[in-house]
Amino acid sequence: MVIELLEKKPKIVFVSPYCLGFKTPQVRLGIGYLSSYLKKEGDYQTRIINTAYEKMSAKDLAKQIVTKDETIVGFSLKLISQIPYSKETCEELKKLNSNIIIIAGGYIPTLSYEYLHHKIPEIDYMFRGESEETLLKFINAIYEEKEIIHINGLCYMKNGEFISNNLPEPKKNIDKYLFPDRPYLKEQIKNHLSLTMITSRGCVNNCGFCAISTYYRLYSSATKPCWIGRSAKNIVDEIEHFYRNYGLRDFTFSDNNFFGDFEKTKSRAEKLIKELKKRDLKIRFRFACRSDNVEYKLFKKFKDAGLFQVFLGTESVIPRALKYYNKGLSVEQNIKAVEILTELGIDFQLAILWFDRFTTLDEIEKNLEFTKSVKPGQIHHLPSSILRFTERTPLYNKSKNLDFVKYNEEKNLFCYEIQDEKVAQIHEACIEWTNTYYPLYLLLIRLRFDYWHLDEEFTKKAKELYSILKQSEVEYMEKILVFIKNKNNLNPDFYKSIVKEYYQDLFNIQKQAKVLYNKVVYKDSPLYVDFSIKQNEQSDDISFKPITINKLTIKNRFVRSGTGERRANPDGSVSQELIDFYEELGRQDIGLIITGHAYVEMRGRSGYRLPGISSDQFIEGWKKLVEKVHNGGSKIILQINHGGAQSPKDIIKMYSGQTVAPSAVQNYNFGMIPRELTEFEIESLILAFIDAGLRAKKAGFDGIQILCSQGYLISQFLSPYINRRTDKWGGSLENRFRFLKRIYCGLRDKLGPNYPIICKFPMEDYVPNGLTVDEAIWIMRQLDNLGMDAFEVSSGVSSSTRNNCVENILKEDQEAYFLQHIKRIRQEGIKAKLILVGGIRSVPVIKDLLEKESIDLVSMCRTFVCEPDFVKKIKQGTKRTKCISCNKCMNYYKQPTKCYVFDGAEDR
Repeated sequence: MVIELLEKKPKIVFVSPYCLGFKTPQVRLGIGYLSSYLKKEGDYQTRIINTAYEKMSAKDLAKQIVTKDETIVGFSLKLISQIPYSKETCEELKKLNSNIIIIAGGYIPTLSYEYLHHKIPEIDYMFRGESEETLLKFINAIYEEKEIIHINGLCYMKNGEFISNNLPEPKKNIDKYLFPDRPYLKEQIKNHLSLTMITSRGCVNNCGFCAISTYYRLYSSATKPCWIGRSAKNIVDEIEHFYRNYGLRDFTFSDNNFFGDFEKTKSRAEKLIKELKKRDLKIRFRFACRSDNVEYKLFKKFKDAGLFQVFLGTESVIPRALKYYNKGLSVEQNIKAVEILTELGIDFQLAILWFDRFTTLDEIEKNLEFTKSVKPGQIHHLPSSILRFTERTPLYNKSKNLDFVKYNEEKNLFCYEIQDEKVAQIHEACIEWTNTYYPLYLLLIRLRFDYWHLDEEFTKKAKELYSILKQSEVEYMEKILVFIKNKNNLNPDFYKSIVKEYYQDLFNIQKQAKVLYNKVVYKDSPLYVDFSIKQNEQSDDISFKPITINKLTIKNRFVRSGTGERRANPDGSVSQELIDFYEELGRQDIGLIITGHAYVEMRGRSGYRLPGISSDQFIEGWKKLVEKVHNGGSKIILQINHGGAQSPKDIIKMYSGQTVAPSAVQNYNFGMIPRELTEFEIESLILAFIDAGLRAKKAGFDGIQILCSQGYLISQFLSPYINRRTDKWGGSLENRFRFLKRIYCGLRDKLGPNYPIICKFPMEDYVPNGLTVDEAIWIMRQLDNLGMDAFEVSSGVSSSTRNNCVENILKEDQEAYFLQHIKRIRQEGIKAKLILVGGIRSVPVIKDLLEKESIDLVSMCRTFVCEPDFVKKIKQGTKRTKCISCNKCMNYYKQPTKCYVFDGAEDR
């Protein structure tokens, strides 16, 4: 970006974007230090906005910033979950004032600046590392018309390339900085929070997964990361200020590690203790450290000075795991630290990573034994916690090109596939527990560890409730472990039933926890969050139970079936209209969205304004669309297709002049006789499907659906009515299946075993001499054995005598008109998940399908065209959709797909 020189002294606003996390939101002290530094050293006007306190929408925040004529907006980005709000704010800021300067600092810009630019291209400059001096130089430069290209720590795009200057030198003295600005101090005091302080910066350790040590290691070529502490006097000066002037007695030292090099920094700890006693400051405080920092004599002195609670990053009591994580700790040190803190009566919480790639059943058992020995109520992590790491960390550098490393673009995190299949199943069971009771965990961990300093009755009750939850987790894991040791496989129905057993007890715990929560955080407080596990009615409703397809967890059983939207740009690229359409759909609580067919080859475009995936040029547009859907909470799969003989004349004339098919059999609906494909063309089309799948994965889709039904090209190969070839691609059922088999096997080979691949599959053609149910079952069995993850069951081709979109469905007994096929499939023992589409309109039918007919998911097309928010309405008590199945939405081939009956109606 070329910055226009500022005509007047800039005003700077720092934004701390809110995200729902474990802890009660605090003002980021990093931007507090930046604010006070700019005021002192540059005489600049600054302001801090913490969106957790302000409860502002992104649009309102952007409008306020522009109204106040603030010229530089800085975002503090530590967590990936802050990105959606930040992105929306940045987009709105640039719309309102294209000249506004947007900057960002924190862990994400430092370690993942390429990723951040991809997610929020509106950010003009990123600051890597700690930025007091860097930011001052930058603001001075643009105000005083000086060059910025040599400012250390600055990162930005220039002519399509990243310019990333050297990081600034590590700090040597942090006592020189003023205490941080705290604009929300009164609100924090009102909500009974302890005062957060930073007594040091950095970490001297080198844990393989840790972004913190990596962040500070980037400062120089030294192999050891940096750590710098404030002097004991400087720390106590700040404590005394709040002690004398505000009456505060409870402090949280939020350092990454209170101790740096322990042997060198013990003297700082001793001086801190003496300084507190000298000034007669009767406080309580807590901090984080390592197990090898815990010494009896020193911590006895700390307790006498007010140490109340310690966070220990133990991670595991498995020697292999500690070595693998590069913790530099032994099991004995972890156990010894726990014993010392217990003997001294100092409260503590422990970090436990339950899973990594090489975790074994015996290791889970040993960690469980350790957890029980220290009491589960001391454990911080969830049972589903797994080793994850971000860019530039040691583990990332070692394994970034290995096949078993999985990347979650939504969270910008890497993790390993679990090697032991039984352990992987236990992890899935633990995810089910987490998904069910996560809101309760958030509520209790705040009470247990954020309000540690309140009166004894409160803290005792909070600890008791949290302990019950953690004890329940341990019991659950033990039950799962025993079961899987005695059985070969862990059935999801089994562990889901066990999760449900704990519901009523934990629901009662939630009631008690809310009573405590309401004592410290008032409902009119900007910090108030309603943490609630689902009530019994919804808990028992299978429609809203999560389900997995391969490794993909879908939050409920509702699927939006692939529907041609007719909203792409004329060249097939993703339009803003299409992005907006899917963004809105992604907000409607639909578990899984399947896109309308994306063509894999230009001559396979089967309708007007349908999108393509036939070239790399389409990837960026799809990425934007996928991100919008994910931000809304839904998963999304790309449907890939080739129209074959089913393409409109005028579209085909633009590209090749003639449709293609396995055989030259006239398609009466489209009025053309297609040209028979050559063997070379068939091989090319197989590669086109495979390449399309790879592009979908690059674009961030959660999976792909191969469209094998409705009379399109793959369906044409399967159908003996259309496929009349006499070579290896036609004739016998095995030959007719060859085209689809080659496509699926090629996709599975390129996309890997854990990437969801599903298909929309035809059970019969409804034409004389067409595909029969028996043939369809044989093909499904082959695909099932090859690893197909799910089948969405349909029927019919364009020449069918029976419409596969049955009209005028007004009664329950008219719904689910493909159900008889599902029943037959179940009888055949198909293992893949089954998705039923076809005239599903009412809640009673949906529940019967899921509970009595063993359907895994229900898929709807016209229902969601008429009422995109149908799932939300079901939660509110709606029993039936308004859709009358008139099919008008399907009949306007050149117009965007929408409801032509209710669209625009007042009650829509």
